[in-house]
Amino acid sequence: VMLVAMSYLCLMVIMCPVATEAISWQSLWESDDLVSSSSSSGNSGNVETLSMGDISEMRVRDIKRRLSRQHGYGSDELSKILDKRELIQSLSYEEHKVEQQKIERKKRIRWKRSIIVALICVLVVILRPLLSHAWEVLSVNCVVYTDKKRYEFTKCVMEYQSYKGCFGIFLMMAIDLLKLWLTISVLASWILSSSSNYRTYLFPMPSLPIRPAQMLAAASGNAGKAGPLGDYGINVGPMVVTWALRFLHGKIESWMGRVLVKAHKRQRKEVRRAAKKKEKQQEKMVAEEEKKARKAGRKARRAARAAEAEQQQNQQDTKEDDNHPHPDDDDNNTTTTTTTNTQPANGTTIPMTTKTFAAATDQPPPYSETSGMDELD
Repeated sequence: VMLVAMSYLCLMVIMCPVATEAISWQSLWESDDLVSSSSSSGNSGNVETLSMGDISEMRVRDIKRRLSRQHGYGSDELSKILDKRELIQSLSYEEHKVEQQKIERKKRIRWKRSIIVALICVLVVILRPLLSHAWEVLSVNCVVYTDKKRYEFTKCVMEYQSYKGCFGIFLMMAIDLLKLWLTISVLASWILSSSSNYRTYLFPMPSLPIRPAQMLAAASGNAGKAGPLGDYGINVGPMVVTWALRFLHGKIESWMGRVLVKAHKRQRKEVRRAAKKKEKQQEKMVAEEEKKARKAGRKARRAARAAEAEQQQNQQDTKEDDNHPHPDDDDNNTTTTTTTNTQPANGTTIPMTTKTFAAATDQPPPYSETSGMDELD
Protein backbone atom coordinates (compact mmCIF):
# COMPACT_ATOMS: atom_id res chain seq x y z
CA VAL A 1 0.00 0.00 0.00
CA MET A 2 2.82 2.38 0.84
CA LEU A 3 4.61 1.60 -2.44
CA VAL A 4 1.45 2.22 -4.45
CA ALA A 5 0.87 5.49 -2.63
CA MET A 6 4.45 6.58 -3.29
CA SER A 7 4.14 5.71 -6.98
CA TYR A 8 0.93 7.69 -7.26
CA LEU A 9 2.65 10.62 -5.58
CA CYS A 10 5.51 10.42 -8.08
CA LEU A 11 3.08 10.48 -10.99
CA MET A 12 1.27 13.47 -9.52
CA VAL A 13 4.56 15.32 -9.15
CA ILE A 14 5.51 14.55 -12.75
CA MET A 15 2.15 15.51 -14.25
CA CYS A 16 1.41 18.57 -12.13
CA PRO A 17 1.96 21.95 -13.82
CA VAL A 18 4.87 24.01 -12.57
CA ALA A 19 4.25 27.71 -12.07
CA THR A 20 6.43 30.24 -13.80
CA GLU A 21 7.51 31.76 -10.49
CA ALA A 22 8.76 28.39 -9.31
CA ILE A 23 11.52 28.44 -11.90
CA SER A 24 13.37 31.18 -10.06
CA TRP A 25 13.67 29.16 -6.83
CA GLN A 26 17.20 28.36 -5.71
CA SER A 27 16.58 25.27 -3.66
CA LEU A 28 17.12 21.57 -3.73
CA TRP A 29 14.48 21.09 -6.38
CA GLU A 30 16.46 23.08 -8.95
CA SER A 31 19.84 22.66 -10.50
CA ASP A 32 22.45 25.21 -11.32
CA ASP A 33 22.30 24.45 -15.07
CA LEU A 34 18.92 26.19 -15.48
CA VAL A 35 20.49 29.02 -17.40
CA SER A 36 19.23 30.35 -20.70
CA SER A 37 21.20 29.39 -23.79
CA SER A 38 21.71 32.94 -24.95
CA SER A 39 22.59 36.00 -22.95
CA SER A 40 20.03 37.98 -24.92
CA SER A 41 17.16 36.09 -23.33
CA GLY A 42 18.55 36.25 -19.77
CA ASN A 43 15.89 38.66 -18.48
CA SER A 44 13.00 37.17 -20.43
CA GLY A 45 12.35 34.28 -18.08
CA ASN A 46 9.96 36.22 -15.85
CA VAL A 47 8.16 38.07 -18.70
CA GLU A 48 5.07 36.66 -20.35
CA THR A 49 5.58 35.74 -23.97
CA LEU A 50 3.43 37.16 -26.75
CA SER A 51 1.44 35.28 -29.33
CA MET A 52 1.45 35.95 -33.09
CA GLY A 53 -1.81 37.88 -32.93
CA ASP A 54 -0.52 40.12 -30.14
CA ILE A 55 2.65 40.86 -32.09
CA SER A 56 0.66 41.69 -35.27
CA GLU A 57 -1.37 44.28 -33.42
CA MET A 58 1.69 46.06 -32.02
CA ARG A 59 3.17 49.16 -33.54
CA VAL A 60 6.64 49.27 -35.06
CA ARG A 61 7.96 51.40 -32.23
CA ASP A 62 6.67 48.91 -29.62
CA ILE A 63 8.16 45.97 -31.51
CA LYS A 64 11.58 47.64 -31.69
CA ARG A 65 11.43 48.55 -28.00
CA ARG A 66 10.62 44.96 -27.00
CA LEU A 67 13.35 43.58 -29.22
CA SER A 68 15.89 45.92 -27.72
CA ARG A 69 14.83 45.55 -24.10
CA GLN A 70 13.76 41.92 -23.84
CA HIS A 71 15.85 40.19 -26.51
CA GLY A 72 19.06 42.24 -26.64
CA TYR A 73 18.82 43.68 -30.13
CA GLY A 74 21.10 46.64 -30.80
CA SER A 75 20.26 49.88 -32.56
CA ASP A 76 22.34 48.88 -35.60
CA GLU A 77 20.40 45.65 -36.07
CA LEU A 78 17.07 47.39 -35.68
CA SER A 79 18.05 50.12 -38.17
CA LYS A 80 18.74 47.46 -40.79
CA ILE A 81 15.22 46.03 -40.44
CA LEU A 82 12.97 48.40 -42.38
CA ASP A 83 9.88 46.32 -43.07
CA LYS A 84 7.28 45.69 -40.36
CA ARG A 85 6.88 42.08 -41.47
CA GLU A 86 10.54 41.42 -40.78
CA LEU A 87 10.18 43.03 -37.36
CA ILE A 88 7.15 40.83 -36.60
CA GLN A 89 9.00 37.71 -37.74
CA SER A 90 12.06 38.59 -35.68
CA LEU A 91 9.98 39.23 -32.54
CA SER A 92 7.86 36.10 -33.06
CA TYR A 93 11.02 34.02 -33.51
CA GLU A 94 12.53 35.38 -30.29
CA GLU A 95 9.28 34.84 -28.40
CA HIS A 96 9.11 31.29 -29.72
CA LYS A 97 12.67 30.61 -28.50
CA VAL A 98 11.80 31.98 -25.08
CA GLU A 99 8.71 29.80 -24.92
CA GLN A 100 10.69 26.71 -25.91
CA GLN A 101 13.28 27.49 -23.26
CA LYS A 102 10.56 27.74 -20.66
CA ILE A 103 9.07 24.43 -21.71
CA GLU A 104 12.45 22.71 -21.62
CA ARG A 105 13.17 24.20 -18.24
CA LYS A 106 9.83 22.98 -16.87
CA LYS A 107 10.54 19.50 -18.22
CA ARG A 108 13.95 19.39 -16.59
CA ILE A 109 12.50 20.57 -13.29
CA ARG A 110 9.72 17.97 -13.46
CA TRP A 111 12.10 15.16 -14.21
CA LYS A 112 14.48 16.15 -11.46
CA ARG A 113 11.67 16.45 -8.97
CA SER A 114 10.26 13.09 -9.99
CA ILE A 115 13.68 11.44 -9.65
CA ILE A 116 14.18 12.95 -6.21
CA VAL A 117 10.71 11.87 -5.06
CA ALA A 118 11.24 8.37 -6.47
CA LEU A 119 14.55 8.06 -4.63
CA ILE A 120 12.91 9.25 -1.43
CA CYS A 121 10.12 6.68 -1.86
CA VAL A 122 12.60 3.88 -2.50
CA LEU A 123 14.62 4.88 0.56
CA VAL A 124 11.47 5.04 2.68
CA VAL A 125 10.40 1.56 1.54
CA ILE A 126 13.86 0.07 2.02
CA LEU A 127 14.57 1.78 5.33
CA ARG A 128 11.07 1.34 6.70
CA PRO A 129 12.14 -0.94 9.63
CA LEU A 130 14.94 1.44 10.53
CA LEU A 131 12.61 4.44 10.32
CA SER A 132 9.96 2.70 12.42
CA HIS A 133 12.58 1.82 15.02
CA ALA A 134 13.87 5.40 15.01
CA TRP A 135 10.31 6.66 15.46
CA GLU A 136 9.76 4.30 18.39
CA VAL A 137 13.02 5.44 20.00
CA LEU A 138 12.03 9.08 19.49
CA SER A 139 8.57 8.50 21.00
CA VAL A 140 10.06 6.63 23.98
CA ASN A 141 12.55 9.44 24.56
CA CYS A 142 9.74 11.99 24.43
CA VAL A 143 7.67 9.99 26.93
CA VAL A 144 10.68 9.57 29.24
CA TYR A 145 11.48 13.29 29.05
CA THR A 146 7.90 14.34 29.77
CA ASP A 147 7.59 11.86 32.67
CA LYS A 148 10.90 13.03 34.10
CA LYS A 149 9.91 16.69 33.96
CA ARG A 150 6.47 15.92 35.40
CA TYR A 151 8.06 13.98 38.27
CA GLU A 152 10.54 16.78 38.97
CA PHE A 153 7.81 19.40 38.88
CA THR A 154 5.58 17.34 41.20
CA LYS A 155 8.46 16.72 43.59
CA CYS A 156 9.35 20.43 43.71
CA VAL A 157 5.77 21.61 44.19
CA MET A 158 4.14 18.89 46.27
CA GLU A 159 6.98 17.48 48.34
CA TYR A 160 9.58 20.24 48.71
CA GLN A 161 7.34 23.27 47.98
CA SER A 162 10.27 25.01 46.30
CA TYR A 163 9.26 27.66 43.76
CA LYS A 164 12.91 28.27 42.89
CA GLY A 165 13.13 24.64 41.81
CA CYS A 166 10.08 25.07 39.56
CA PHE A 167 11.70 28.14 37.98
CA GLY A 168 14.88 26.11 37.39
CA ILE A 169 12.86 23.36 35.71
CA PHE A 170 11.28 25.89 33.33
CA LEU A 171 14.71 27.31 32.50
CA MET A 172 16.07 23.83 31.78
CA MET A 173 13.10 23.09 29.51
CA ALA A 174 13.68 26.35 27.62
CA ILE A 175 17.36 25.46 27.14
CA ASP A 176 16.40 21.99 25.91
CA LEU A 177 14.04 23.55 23.36
CA LEU A 178 16.81 25.90 22.20
CA LYS A 179 19.17 22.94 21.79
CA LEU A 180 16.54 21.07 19.75
CA TRP A 181 15.97 24.15 17.59
CA LEU A 182 19.72 24.48 17.05
CA THR A 183 20.06 20.82 16.05
CA ILE A 184 17.19 21.05 13.56
CA SER A 185 18.65 24.27 12.14
CA VAL A 186 22.08 22.67 11.63
CA LEU A 187 20.53 19.68 9.85
CA ALA A 188 18.34 21.93 7.70
CA SER A 189 21.25 24.17 6.77
CA TRP A 190 22.84 21.23 4.96
CA ILE A 191 19.82 21.03 2.63
CA LEU A 192 18.49 24.57 2.27
CA SER A 193 20.26 27.02 0.01
CA SER A 194 21.56 30.36 1.19
CA SER A 195 18.75 32.22 -0.60
CA SER A 196 15.90 30.06 0.73
CA ASN A 197 13.03 31.78 2.52
CA TYR A 198 12.96 29.00 5.13
CA ARG A 199 16.26 30.20 6.56
CA THR A 200 14.35 32.93 8.39
CA TYR A 201 12.97 30.22 10.72
CA LEU A 202 16.39 28.75 11.55
CA PHE A 203 18.34 29.38 14.72
CA PRO A 204 20.31 32.66 14.55
CA MET A 205 23.77 31.10 14.51
CA PRO A 206 26.89 33.26 14.48
CA SER A 207 29.34 32.82 11.64
CA LEU A 208 32.78 31.86 12.99
CA PRO A 209 34.58 30.24 10.04
CA ILE A 210 37.91 28.48 10.42
CA ARG A 211 39.83 28.24 7.11
CA PRO A 212 42.58 25.59 7.26
CA ALA A 213 44.16 26.74 3.99
CA GLN A 214 44.71 30.25 5.27
CA MET A 215 46.10 28.91 8.53
CA LEU A 216 48.58 26.71 6.63
CA ALA A 217 49.56 29.57 4.37
CA ALA A 218 50.11 31.86 7.35
CA ALA A 219 52.18 29.19 9.07
CA SER A 220 54.35 28.78 5.97
CA GLY A 221 54.84 32.53 5.57
CA ASN A 222 52.55 33.03 2.54
CA ALA A 223 49.60 34.73 4.19
CA GLY A 224 48.22 36.19 0.97
CA LYS A 225 48.66 33.04 -1.15
CA ALA A 226 46.16 30.63 0.30
CA GLY A 227 44.85 29.70 -3.11
CA PRO A 228 41.30 28.74 -4.03
CA LEU A 229 40.95 26.64 -0.89
CA GLY A 230 41.31 29.76 1.23
CA ASP A 231 37.66 30.59 0.69
CA TYR A 232 36.51 27.29 2.20
CA GLY A 233 36.21 26.86 5.94
CA ILE A 234 34.34 25.24 8.83
CA ASN A 235 31.77 27.27 10.73
CA VAL A 236 32.26 26.60 14.43
CA GLY A 237 29.46 28.97 15.47
CA PRO A 238 26.92 26.16 16.10
CA MET A 239 29.51 24.28 18.15
CA VAL A 240 30.18 27.32 20.32
CA VAL A 241 26.44 27.92 20.82
CA THR A 242 25.89 24.25 21.68
CA TRP A 243 28.73 24.32 24.22
CA ALA A 244 27.35 27.53 25.76
CA LEU A 245 23.87 26.02 26.07
CA ARG A 246 25.24 22.84 27.65
CA PHE A 247 27.36 24.86 30.08
CA LEU A 248 24.34 26.98 31.04
CA HIS A 249 22.20 23.85 31.43
CA GLY A 250 24.78 22.30 33.76
CA LYS A 251 25.03 25.45 35.88
CA ILE A 252 21.24 25.70 36.22
CA GLU A 253 21.03 22.00 37.08
CA SER A 254 23.69 22.33 39.81
CA TRP A 255 21.96 25.43 41.21
CA MET A 256 18.66 23.60 41.19
CA GLY A 257 20.29 20.67 43.03
CA ARG A 258 21.53 23.00 45.77
CA VAL A 259 18.08 24.59 46.06
CA LEU A 260 16.42 21.18 46.37
CA VAL A 261 18.98 20.06 48.98
CA LYS A 262 18.22 23.13 51.07
CA ALA A 263 14.50 22.51 50.69
CA HIS A 264 15.00 18.87 51.72
CA LYS A 265 16.97 19.91 54.83
CA ARG A 266 14.32 22.44 55.72
CA GLN A 267 11.64 19.84 55.30
CA ARG A 268 13.54 17.36 57.50
CA LYS A 269 13.89 20.02 60.19
CA GLU A 270 10.18 20.73 60.01
CA VAL A 271 9.42 17.01 60.25
CA ARG A 272 11.70 16.60 63.29
CA ARG A 273 10.20 19.69 64.89
CA ALA A 274 6.69 18.40 64.27
CA ALA A 275 7.68 14.97 65.66
CA LYS A 276 9.13 16.54 68.80
CA LYS A 277 6.07 18.69 69.25
CA LYS A 278 3.82 15.69 68.81
CA GLU A 279 5.93 13.67 71.24
CA LYS A 280 5.70 16.44 73.84
CA GLN A 281 1.95 16.61 73.38
CA GLN A 282 1.70 12.84 73.80
CA GLU A 283 3.87 12.97 76.94
CA LYS A 284 1.73 15.76 78.32
CA MET A 285 -1.44 13.79 77.58
CA VAL A 286 0.04 10.68 79.23
CA ALA A 287 1.05 12.72 82.29
CA GLU A 288 -2.43 14.21 82.52
CA GLU A 289 -3.98 10.76 82.18
CA GLU A 290 -1.69 9.39 84.91
CA LYS A 291 -2.52 12.33 87.13
CA LYS A 292 -6.22 11.75 86.55
CA ALA A 293 -5.72 8.05 87.26
CA ARG A 294 -3.92 8.81 90.53
CA LYS A 295 -6.69 11.20 91.55
CA ALA A 296 -9.30 8.61 90.66
CA GLY A 297 -7.37 5.94 92.65
CA ARG A 298 -7.12 8.21 95.69
CA LYS A 299 -10.79 9.04 95.42
CA ALA A 300 -11.66 5.33 95.13
CA ARG A 301 -9.49 4.44 98.11
CA ARG A 302 -11.08 7.23 100.17
CA ALA A 303 -14.53 6.04 99.15
CA ALA A 304 -13.60 2.46 100.07
CA ARG A 305 -12.24 3.55 103.45
CA ALA A 306 -15.34 5.67 104.06
CA ALA A 307 -17.59 2.74 103.15
CA GLU A 308 -15.60 0.41 105.39
CA ALA A 309 -15.72 2.93 108.22
CA GLU A 310 -19.47 3.34 107.75
CA GLN A 311 -19.92 -0.41 107.72
CA GLN A 312 -17.90 -0.80 110.92
CA GLN A 313 -19.83 2.06 112.53
CA ASN A 314 -23.09 0.34 111.63
CA GLN A 315 -21.82 -2.91 113.11
CA GLN A 316 -20.73 -1.08 116.28
CA ASP A 317 -24.10 0.64 116.54
CA THR A 318 -25.84 -2.70 116.10
CA LYS A 319 -23.69 -4.32 118.78
CA GLU A 320 -24.17 -1.38 121.14
CA ASP A 321 -27.91 -1.73 120.67
CA ASP A 322 -27.55 -5.38 121.52
CA ASN A 323 -25.48 -4.53 124.64
CA HIS A 324 -27.99 -1.91 125.90
CA PRO A 325 -31.49 -3.42 125.50
CA HIS A 326 -34.77 -1.59 125.99
CA PRO A 327 -36.43 -2.02 129.44
CA ASP A 328 -39.65 -3.29 127.88
CA ASP A 329 -37.91 -6.19 126.16
CA ASP A 330 -37.18 -8.79 128.93
CA ASP A 331 -35.88 -11.49 126.67
CA ASN A 332 -33.39 -9.21 124.97
CA ASN A 333 -32.36 -7.75 128.30
CA THR A 334 -31.58 -11.20 129.71
CA THR A 335 -29.64 -12.24 126.63
CA THR A 336 -27.53 -9.08 126.34
CA THR A 337 -26.82 -9.10 130.07
CA THR A 338 -25.46 -12.59 129.96
CA THR A 339 -23.41 -11.98 126.84
CA THR A 340 -22.00 -8.50 127.36
CA ASN A 341 -21.55 -8.02 131.13
CA THR A 342 -19.53 -9.98 133.55
CA GLN A 343 -20.23 -10.09 137.24
CA PRO A 344 -17.24 -10.14 139.51
CA ALA A 345 -17.18 -11.81 142.82
CA ASN A 346 -17.98 -8.66 144.83
CA GLY A 347 -21.19 -8.00 142.75
CA THR A 348 -20.02 -4.80 140.91
CA THR A 349 -20.56 -4.27 137.11
CA ILE A 350 -17.48 -3.82 134.79
CA PRO A 351 -18.06 -1.31 131.96
CA MET A 352 -17.62 -2.70 128.41
CA THR A 353 -14.69 -1.07 126.57
CA THR A 354 -13.13 -1.83 123.19
CA LYS A 355 -10.41 -4.02 124.70
CA THR A 356 -12.79 -5.97 126.83
CA PHE A 357 -15.17 -6.31 123.89
CA ALA A 358 -12.41 -7.69 121.72
CA ALA A 359 -11.27 -10.07 124.42
CA ALA A 360 -14.82 -11.27 125.06
CA THR A 361 -16.00 -11.68 121.44
CA ASP A 362 -12.71 -12.50 119.68
CA GLN A 363 -13.48 -9.73 117.04
CA PRO A 364 -11.59 -6.57 116.06
CA PRO A 365 -12.45 -3.43 117.94
CA PRO A 366 -15.17 -1.29 116.45
CA TYR A 367 -14.29 1.72 114.32
CA SER A 368 -13.68 4.97 116.14
CA GLU A 369 -13.60 8.40 114.53
CA THR A 370 -10.19 9.18 115.99
CA SER A 371 -8.56 6.01 114.67
CA GLY A 372 -10.18 6.52 111.22
CA MET A 373 -8.79 10.03 110.89
CA ASP A 374 -5.34 8.82 111.90
CA GLU A 375 -5.50 6.17 109.17
CA LEU A 376 -6.59 8.70 106.57
CA ASP A 377 -3.74 11.03 107.51
